[in-house]
Amino acid sequence: MATSPNTAIAGQRVTAAFLNTNIPGPWQAVTLLNGWSNLGSGAANAQVRQRDSVTLELIGVITGGTTTNGTQLCLLPSGLWPISRQNLVGQVTNGTGVGDAFTLYCTVGDGKVWLYNIPSGATQLSFHVFLSLDA
Repeated sequence: MATSPNTAIAGQRVTAAFLNTNIPGPWQAVTLLNGWSNLGSGAANAQVRQRDSVTLELIGVITGGTTTNGTQLCLLPSGLWPISRQNLVGQVTNGTGVGDAFTLYCTVGDGKVWLYNIPSGATQLSFHVFLSLDA
């Protein structure tokens, strides 16, 4: 079985270098677009971090933006871009469609995140999703 420097093997001594590639990195703000802004009031701001060597974590509670299918929600910081297109799920938390799921769509090689399937009267969205960096 082929392994990478980030793969532990049974009986292998764990080094600081290995641990450092698998400890979550710092949270970084995402650039919200098309009228979306952070809810504030103690809710998680839209932000992303490298969770481990192969996973991104994206979280946020946002309000007040465009809900049309294909609206760009945000831009991820450079260096935190998945290598494959990925569909993720968030939830409408205020306005029309409370409790409904919506789709976050990440494109390849540009850090853009798009919105789909949001009811037109939705005024607040919440998401906490994980993106693969190597799938």
